[in-house]
Amino acid sequence: MTNGLPPIIRSGKRKAGCDMLMLILALTGIFHIPSRIVLPSPDTEGGMSLFTALAQRRSVRSFSDTDSTTLEQLSRLLWAAQGKTGTRGRRTAPSAGATYPLEVLCCIDRVSGAEPGLYRYDPVDHILSPTTFSVTGVNASSIAEACHGQSWIGNASAILVIVADYPRTTDHYGERGVRYVDMEAGHTGQNIYLMAAALNLATCAVGAFDEDALTELLGLRGQTPVYIFPVGAPE
Repeated sequence: MTNGLPPIIRSGKRKAGCDMLMLILALTGIFHIPSRIVLPSPDTEGGMSLFTALAQRRSVRSFSDTDSTTLEQLSRLLWAAQGKTGTRGRRTAPSAGATYPLEVLCCIDRVSGAEPGLYRYDPVDHILSPTTFSVTGVNASSIAEACHGQSWIGNASAILVIVADYPRTTDHYGERGVRYVDMEAGHTGQNIYLMAAALNLATCAVGAFDEDALTELLGLRGQTPVYIFPVGAPE
């Protein structure tokens, strides 16, 4: 920790070089980078009542290993996590000073209508853009290994990883901004839980992971993994 802030594990120069290498390998056909995914517009009308979703919210660690999550379900989960809710860029989760330090990475294994890979969620345009680390074999099983070998995570059809850029908030609020970022991750996580309940999907918050290993696996630069939500059809 430096000045109370989470460390940046890898240097910018090293990561930039790795990104460029992966891009070159993809362009030469050695690796394949998935296309970006335009997500279906989330239906914000009707559905399960908030009271029912609160009553049915549970941490579930068992997923069907045959049923896939639909792209529509994934769209709603991502929108619930960090989706845009107004013309001024406000989002579904409150953020101190509207600094929005959080981003959501989505590892897709079995989602109908979507190619497996590692994607970054863009809440402004509601799309998933592949990261260059989509080509390095990041999948549910490799994330499970970085989570101290919790094998149940490897059965998820998709995994949402909440990552934080702490300086976005601490530049405004100093050391107390660290607490604000962590609060925001909690708001986002509860939104995911409630939307999963409303969609009859299984999920469970994961905070036990090897931060260095996960940072390396996901190719993070200047961001810190904070919270993980594997999702899938219940077993």
